[in-house]
This record gives sequence, C-alpha cells and structure tokens, in this order.
Amino acid sequence: MIFAWLQHILPLHFISRCVGGLARSERTWIRSPFIRLFKWYFDVDLQLAEREHPSDYQSFNDFFTRRLKPSLREPSGLLSAPADGRISACGRIENNTMIQAKGKSFLVSDLLGQVDHPFGSGSFSTTYLSPRDYHRVHFPCAGKLEEATYIPGKLFSVNQQTTQHVDRLFARNERLVMHLSTEHGAMALVLVGAAIVAAIKPFWQSEPLRAGTAYTKGFNQLEVHQGQEAGQFLLGSTVILITERAFKWQAAPGDLIEMGWSMIRD
Repeated sequence: MIFAWLQHILPLHFISRCVGGLARSERTWIRSPFIRLFKWYFDVDLQLAEREHPSDYQSFNDFFTRRLKPSLREPSGLLSAPADGRISACGRIENNTMIQAKGKSFLVSDLLGQVDHPFGSGSFSTTYLSPRDYHRVHFPCAGKLEEATYIPGKLFSVNQQTTQHVDRLFARNERLVMHLSTEHGAMALVLVGAAIVAAIKPFWQSEPLRAGTAYTKGFNQLEVHQGQEAGQFLLGSTVILITERAFKWQAAPGDLIEMGWSMIRD
C-alpha cells in the first residue's frame, strides 16, 4: 500500500529518464557492474540468449533487450503468446469493461484512447513481464497492421502490488496501441510502459518512442506474421492482447507463459 501511495507523489518521469541515461551508457565502469548486479539479483538465465556472457553487451539496454537463441520460441496455435511472463488477468470483456485485478476493472475505451472500437464483448489477456524475463514482444498471429498510437501517461509500476491498489492503472500509464485486422477478427496489442527506464521501442524504428508526445502512425494494412517482433521494452512491463472474438484462454491468472505458446483452448 505504501509503495503504491509513494508512486503518486514521486517524480517518476524524471527518475525514469535519469536511470534511462545510465542504461544507455556504453562506458564499461557503468554498464558492467549494472548488468552483473541485475543478472545476479534477478537470476537472469543468459543460457537462453544469443550472447551468453555479460561482457558481450554494449549497454544495459542492449542486455535488457537481448535476443533469444534462434528457434527457441516457435509460435504455435491459433493465437500464440506475445511475450514471456505471467498472466495477471484474462477473460471476457463485458460492456466495454475488462479486469485489472481482483475487485478492480477499467474501460477498454480508456485503454485504447478511443470511444468507438469492436471489442465491447470480446476477450483480453494481460501478461506481466518481470525484470528477469525476455523483453521483446511479438505478434500473436498473422494479420494486417492498420495503425499504431502512442498515448502519453503516468509511469506507475505494473507489479502485482500496484495493480491491486491503483485504479485504472493500465489506462493511465503511457502505452503503445497497435491495431490489427486478422482472419479471427480485429485485435489490439497494447504495450504498457512502467516506472524506471520506461521506454517502448516499436519494430519500425531504431529509437524508443519520445515520452510525453502523442503519436499516431498509419500502416496501410502492413502484413505481419505470427511470431514477428512487434516491439521492445527498455525495462518493464505489461502486454495486453484484446480480441474482437471471445476466446477461451488456455492459461489462467498466475500461470507462467513463454512467447510462442498456444493461448487458445482446442
């Protein structure tokens, strides 16, 4: 409760940008101890990564957004998990409302930043990425990317404690919303930023989105493939998959998942 309360008064954007400067640094005396301490504290398994030694990374950001070894995560099923992490909530969308945590809900329209959308009676799945997880996000199925919108906002933590105490958390934090049309109906893939470094880098550019500046990009139905990289988190965060069709999810809240796992029950 105290941690959640402190986030209302701390200058999280300023703190995040300061930490972000350190995370971008390629100076050995900064990046080396930063990476080694983080690896030890969060028990990061570099055996899964293309580059297995901490000294192989040019900066902490380079380490944090590390690629996995080829073919380690093969997408499967009708919809595949967009990221490694833990399911924090999932289920049906009812009357434009989805669950954040036990006893807390929020409007899909608030999350997407638009009143008119096709998800009023669809389904959703929310995945929390812990600090030790692989932090690249992938498209859950083939489709056509219609539009992406970056919505500036707060930088609350997205851990379990905060989601249980901060109302409308995901609809208040900064986020990138990607709209897709697929053979299974409309979908939205939402990358939610969080405290500390709090940067989101979409696949179509080499630098993270500029914080605080609203941004919309049209793609004219750009074809994307299942498992194709959609973006990266530079520390954090949470991925929310929203579907027009009401699916029955394979995983339940609390389950650990890996990118590529089948999300839908047979």
